[in-house]
Amino acid sequence: TLVPVIMVAVGFQFRLRLDGKEAWPLVFALGVKLLLMPIFALALLWPLHPQPLLLQVGVFQAAMPPMVSAGALAIGASLAPRLVAALVGLGLILSFITLPIWYWLLQQLV
Repeated sequence: TLVPVIMVAVGFQFRLRLDGKEAWPLVFALGVKLLLMPIFALALLWPLHPQPLLLQVGVFQAAMPPMVSAGALAIGASLAPRLVAALVGLGLILSFITLPIWYWLLQQLV
C-alpha cells in the first residue's frame, strides 16, 4: 500500500522546532482537531439519544489525529509543508494522550 511511503515522506518533513508564525496555527489546529471536534460531535449526537456504541464510535472518530493522507496531499500541493508535517506528526504523538482520555470519558458518560 501507499500509506507507509506517505508516512515516511511526511516524517522527513517533521521538525520539532517551528517558526513563531507557525506555532499559533499548529496549536489552534491541534486544539480544534483533538479537543473541540470531539466535543462538537458529542454535542451533536447526545440530543439524538443514539445507541451507546454509536455515540462512543462517533465521538472517538472525531477525536482521531489529522489524517496522514490529507497531510501528504497538502504537502504535495506545497500548502505550508512544515506546518502540515508538524500537524500530522505532533497530532499523532498527542493522540496517544488524548485518545485514552476520550475513551475514559466516553465510558463514564454511557
